[in-house]
Amino acid sequence: MPHGCLTVVGFDGTPLQLPLDKLVIHARSVTGHLTGSPTDTEQAMRFALASGVRHLVQTRPLQQVNEALDAQKAGRARFRMVLTPAD
Repeated sequence: MPHGCLTVVGFDGTPLQLPLDKLVIHARSVTGHLTGSPTDTEQAMRFALASGVRHLVQTRPLQQVNEALDAQKAGRARFRMVLTPAD
């Protein structure tokens, strides 16, 4: 896609190797975005607590880790997937 942009919002420090020729030829770009400071996160958590905002999750037992991962990869996970400990 010409003029596409990859925006990185989180990373683990692993170096990223990019094909520079494709970036230049197709006018693509890579940018970074800071998603919030610790103060921003604390304010958001206080707001959620005060206003009754609750997270939505789908739980799966740990034994179904492969099925949960497949659902995530296929886009079938509606909310955050949480694995629960085995009994």
